[in-house]
This record gives sequence, C-alpha cells and structure tokens, in this order.
Amino acid sequence: MSFKQRKIILSVSRRTDIAAFFGDWFQSVLKLNFVDVKNPFNQEIERISLHPENVFGFVFWSRYPISLLKILDYIDSKYNKNHYINFTINGYPSELEPRVPKLSKVLSIVDYLFDRYGENYIRWRFDPIIISNLTTKDFIFDKFLFLCNNLKGKVKTCITSFVDLYPKVRKRLNKKKFIKVRNLDFEEQVEIISTINKIAKEYGIELFLCCEEEISKKLKIKDASCVNPLYFKNLNSNELEFKLKPSRKGCTCIESKDIGFYNSCLFDCIYCYSNQSYGNSLKNFRVIKSSLKNSTDFYQTSGKGSIDKMFEG
Repeated sequence: MSFKQRKIILSVSRRTDIAAFFGDWFQSVLKLNFVDVKNPFNQEIERISLHPENVFGFVFWSRYPISLLKILDYIDSKYNKNHYINFTINGYPSELEPRVPKLSKVLSIVDYLFDRYGENYIRWRFDPIIISNLTTKDFIFDKFLFLCNNLKGKVKTCITSFVDLYPKVRKRLNKKKFIKVRNLDFEEQVEIISTINKIAKEYGIELFLCCEEEISKKLKIKDASCVNPLYFKNLNSNELEFKLKPSRKGCTCIESKDIGFYNSCLFDCIYCYSNQSYGNSLKNFRVIKSSLKNSTDFYQTSGKGSIDKMFEG
C-alpha cells in the first residue's frame, strides 16, 4: 500500500455518483483525512491523503447531488471552497434514464448551488447526445433550448459529446428492443453540434466539446478540460505545475485522482459505461452503506424513506 504526500485534485467521481448517493461515506473519509482506493484494473489498494495540505480541490460529477448538499458546510470550511461540479442535465425519456429524478427536482438543486456559489460553480454537461427513435434531432434541439432557457444566468458553460457505444452499453441496448440508436456520420454530428452551439450562444452559454477532436477543429469549439484547477474559486493555480492526464483519446483533463468505485450508481442509465446492471449496483450500494460505522442512512434522515422513493414524483 502506497501513501501519496503531495497536493492533488480529487475527482469525485467519474466511476459513480458520490454526490448523489454517498455523501455520508465521503464525509467519513474526509474526517479520517485519507481514503483507500482500489485500482479497478490490478486491484491494488492506494491510500490517498485527504488532508487539506495535500488537496488542491475537488471536482464533483453528478446528475442529482442531493447527498452532497448536507456536507457542503463541512467541505467549505475545511477546504476553502475549492471545488466545483460537472452537473449532467439531459432531460431524456425514462427509457434512457430510468431512475433519474424529475427535471424540476434537478433544477431546484441548480438554483441552490447557484445561490450558494454563483454562476461559475456549475459546469453543465448535456452529455451524451444520443440520436434514436426516442430522442430525434428535433427532440435534442428542443430539449437543449428548454434547458438553456432554464439555466441561463446560472451557468456559463455547457459540455457535450456523442454517446460511445462500448460493448456493455451495446449489450444493454440490445435487451431494449424498442430503443433504436442511430449511427451518425461526421457531417451529421457537425450539423447537430453547430445547431446547439448557436442555441447556447443565444443564452450566453459557451459550448465545450469532450473528446470530439475533429468536430472541435472543424467548428473551432474549445475542448472541455472537465478537470482543471482554473475553475477552483480560491485556488492559486500558479503554486505548482499541472500536467495533462487524459482518461481517453481526445481528453484534455488535468491530472487527478478518482476516489470512486464502479458498479454502485443507482440511476441505471442505459448508456452508462460504469455499471453492469442495476441489481449489481444496488448490492454494492448496500455493502458500502453497511460498512459505515455509527452512520445513519441518508435516505432515512432526509425523510425519503426507501431508495426507490427518492425517485418518485
């Protein structure tokens, strides 16, 4: 087991939605000032320091960060508000996003975070773009317009990309015979991005592309760099040099440590690359929750009752 003693950016998390489901777990490791993370490829355990002297800041990833809200006071006081959120808001049909809360609930959290931190805190992700029989091009344009209208003045940026049909995603889609995803050629992708870029500009939102190098060059749209210390509110990024560490081809993210765990998100999105099945994720979710000593389940303390009730209404 190694122990890192240098300032790092923590990604919380691409592998699961810690901000939605594991706020109590996250606070518990923050109080310990370290977290043990298993490498998903070689299964080795790495101990990562969470002491403020070793942390530059946190990049949260979420589509409904309800579990994060109750610990923001603690995080702010300990880490000088050095964090921001990549907030996924698509508004897709339930066939694609079965357990994502209704848009009204999601937008209410946007309002809260905007009131608390301002317009630079939320980096909106309209991601991924999926063209299918359920989400036609007109659907995408109408939904994007609707979201821009609701998010104007509260966000300054939007990050997007097209869906990657990894083998596990294709397998999941093949089981849903009624969902027909279209393969797009380059010119059609350019047309779609060009249209939503025009819409974004009308609402004062700058569009960024995630791992879409050819389209970025064609339309002269900036790469996203979803993990970047320049977005931290109180961080002097000149203190140390940062280096790029792409997570995949075309990625322009700065080096970070992800402290999440695969197969534990309960949103059950059809296009997700991080989960095998809802049943498997639910099992792992319960294991993680039960491992917390002397903790009270978030869904009980919040008055939500069972896990599934969180997604009602």
